[in-house]
Amino acid sequence: MIKKLSKNRVVNITHRDLDGIISAALVKKCFPNVKIVFSGPRRIVKTLKKIRGEFGHLIITDIGVNEPLIDNIVTTLRRLKQKGWKITWIDHHTWSQDAIKKIGETINEILIGKANAACELVADYLSLNDEVSKKLVEIGVDADTANYELEESKYLDPIVKKEKLALKLIDQLSKGIIYQSNLYLEGKRRYEKFRLTIDKLLTKRVRIERTMKGRKFAIIDLRHKKTLKSQFNMYVVRKLKVDFIAVIHSCNSLGLYAGIDKSVNLLPIALKNGGGGHPFACGFEVRVPIFKRILCTIFPKYLPRELREQIEEIKRLY
Repeated sequence: MIKKLSKNRVVNITHRDLDGIISAALVKKCFPNVKIVFSGPRRIVKTLKKIRGEFGHLIITDIGVNEPLIDNIVTTLRRLKQKGWKITWIDHHTWSQDAIKKIGETINEILIGKANAACELVADYLSLNDEVSKKLVEIGVDADTANYELEESKYLDPIVKKEKLALKLIDQLSKGIIYQSNLYLEGKRRYEKFRLTIDKLLTKRVRIERTMKGRKFAIIDLRHKKTLKSQFNMYVVRKLKVDFIAVIHSCNSLGLYAGIDKSVNLLPIALKNGGGGHPFACGFEVRVPIFKRILCTIFPKYLPRELREQIEEIKRLY
């Protein structure tokens, strides 16, 4: 449950992945007393409605917009503006011109740019060019592009899964503490545990299919499974050399991620279903009746027809 936010001079609403965490750390580096709140494209309206007080600076980072929510977002932002809030929105996801126009006309600053990660845009906005900030941005980019070539992104990624740990990590990163932290060692321990289970996951949770156009893709079923999803997805791509992957995150949620075929644009099907993201990484909710979601939760092998139909649509389109 999101608690009501009391009046605060600076509030940063950010995404709880490593890019969003590092974006928040950069904001906190400049505004040490900032209030950090986690949200996402599907929850942003509810989060905005919880903000109380007047005459603060609201900075939203690494959160895209889902088209069906644009008007509700604008209405809520307008209410905050009327209460004296300065509002800045910084993001690197794909936005429609309609979204940029409507939200841009409502708030003070909108920075929607082509970047590998939102933290790049945040660092630029805040004019942070010191070596620590550059290193943080490098880590954020490595994680958000799903490369995970850096030790730092591999070890810090597991920490962001828990809200309390994520907030503690933001505080430490904002002070330039990366390697000297117990969180870094805990992240390393969790990563090494994940590596021990990865081949078992590959056997039990992944199947290979072909689209009508001949593309090889993997369907990864990560329902009811706590793991390092982004890192596992990249492992599947590299190990099985698939063109893209479709990830069943929950009983009514699908994610699509590019693999070795960098030409595939996965975003249209996400937008069609009210989702969003990037051409190479996006997601959307599937309309699944509540009783089927309950069955899906009780019986792990049960996959609702609506999810199966979306997978068939993906096979037809790509």
